[in-house]
Amino acid sequence: MSHAQSTGYDTIADVYDVLWGEVSTRRYLTAVLGWLRDAAAPGATVLDLACGTGQLAAALRQHHFDVAGIDVSPAMIARARTRVPDARFEVGDLTALPFPPASFDAAVSLFDSLNHLTPSEFPVALAESARVLRPGGVLLFDLNTDEGFRARWKGSSAEVRDDLVCATRVRYDAERGEGEYLITAFRPRPDGAWSRTDAVLHEWAHPEPVVRAALAQAGFEEVEVVASDTALGLTSDRGRSFYRCRRGARLKP
Repeated sequence: MSHAQSTGYDTIADVYDVLWGEVSTRRYLTAVLGWLRDAAAPGATVLDLACGTGQLAAALRQHHFDVAGIDVSPAMIARARTRVPDARFEVGDLTALPFPPASFDAAVSLFDSLNHLTPSEFPVALAESARVLRPGGVLLFDLNTDEGFRARWKGSSAEVRDDLVCATRVRYDAERGEGEYLITAFRPRPDGAWSRTDAVLHEWAHPEPVVRAALAQAGFEEVEVVASDTALGLTSDRGRSFYRCRRGARLKP
């Protein structure tokens, strides 16, 4: 994930924490726990890839998983460390994970975090995930698909609270497979004035054949793909796919 993405999330870490930080935990925790328990023993080590401000890590910790997290944004990691002080959090890039080989039983990435990776970064990040997983370790992640971008990434919206006003504008270039998320937030200052913060985030669509090829090249096997709206009953989640796979006994050179 690029420095530009880090800068964007650094500027809105508090806004993200309030508005979006718990979305993936609220929507997907039950399914994630079921998948992890099917694949890993109690107390398994789980790496939260692009962990944000730590809500998912906190929930996994409460369910007795040994959790670590990584995110490119120092501001997000600072909040995660405060939220889950007994977990290990690192500032780092998904394409160069700061963990030894075969460190984890499972790795999880939710809320289209891997869509932030460019097409060239995406296969590198999958290879790094395979490297830090033990043989047989499970990787679970979701992706916003081209269908999802077309359906949901358009127009604008606003959230108005006493202590926060946030406007978002989204657009998707289907030809390039690239989405842009523009955020403008206002927070009150002690002197009564309001301060403004702006951020621009980017996501890319990764077609399923490309994802499957990258997973195979990274050494993953038993790849399963399910649609969030049909498999999990989340009708508002049209165009989101969950991938589940295992690291093979040997990594590809």
